[in-house]
Amino acid sequence: MAPWPGAPGAEMHLTVRWATAARMPWAPKGFTLGCEQFAVEGRPAPTKVRPAETTPAPPPSSAARHLGGFTPLGFTPTVFRALTDNDGIAAGWMRGLNGSLARWVDDLGLDRCTWNSDDGLLQPAADVAPLQVAATLSDAGGGWQRLVVDFVLPAELADPPRLGVTWELPASLEYLEFFADGPLDCYPDRRSGAVAGRWRSTVSEQYVDYGMPQEHGHHTGLRWVAVRTRRDGPGLLVVAGPSRAHREPGVAGVGFSARHHSDAELFSAMHTGDLTPLGDAAATWLSVDVAQRGLGQSSLGAEAFEAYRIPAGRHRLDLLLANLGGPRSRHTDPAALYAQRPR
Repeated sequence: MAPWPGAPGAEMHLTVRWATAARMPWAPKGFTLGCEQFAVEGRPAPTKVRPAETTPAPPPSSAARHLGGFTPLGFTPTVFRALTDNDGIAAGWMRGLNGSLARWVDDLGLDRCTWNSDDGLLQPAADVAPLQVAATLSDAGGGWQRLVVDFVLPAELADPPRLGVTWELPASLEYLEFFADGPLDCYPDRRSGAVAGRWRSTVSEQYVDYGMPQEHGHHTGLRWVAVRTRRDGPGLLVVAGPSRAHREPGVAGVGFSARHHSDAELFSAMHTGDLTPLGDAAATWLSVDVAQRGLGQSSLGAEAFEAYRIPAGRHRLDLLLANLGGPRSRHTDPAALYAQRPR
């Protein structure tokens, strides 16, 4: 089959959906019953690419106004997520009977890590080897910055719930747009139920109202994510480096979440009423993960398959970051900026 006549180097998919043809007692007309997605081969990008015309990003003083003084190196590394019911029962007499909760929380203390940015060490509460973190920030040209974060996960911390970084951003960054697996949240062992695409949402709409608050809102297969004050307002664009996840359904690749509740707040809450109301949110927590562990079903005995666990050793997160301008700026459309990104 000849390559699809699209833009050179563009990523394309054919998505087939099955939906109800008429209103049913249990679903409206057009209700999606299932879908399948196929990667479509496009024309290869030319070996010599003419540099795209770009506009310098807003000056730091402008960025500080809508990003709250954001700096790429101001992240906190993490190996913990607000554990799900699948990870283990967190309350009552069943706590720790099954699942990984007992190891992660009671034995290793991954929920109580201390981050020393001077030494680049994330130390769990237990007396074990720390996670080593080294980050470099460089000018990638055209208003872009490249952030490379290298992790060394010791054997004692192998198979954590996640591995990545989190930024605390202003709550005013409410509008969310992303090119990743969606539209609902998605985890490495749940990708067959998601579709890669460009999705628009809000940070508040990412919230999943579980009776007992827990991890939610993660999206695998990240290409780019933008958080901004409104649909055409200023904000931040984060682009993930190339990943096999874009071509191979079984590889989750880099993922992200954007929420108004931190992992610590979610994990400490016993009921939804213990959480800060979304309308009173004090921050937007943007997390980008090298990987998250699959959900599995270990609270009932079946652990996540080995392919969906995070092994010890070296891991790298390679990101490009750029400021998004307001409606009068040429830095408005995140997809257009993504197409102009440094290669």
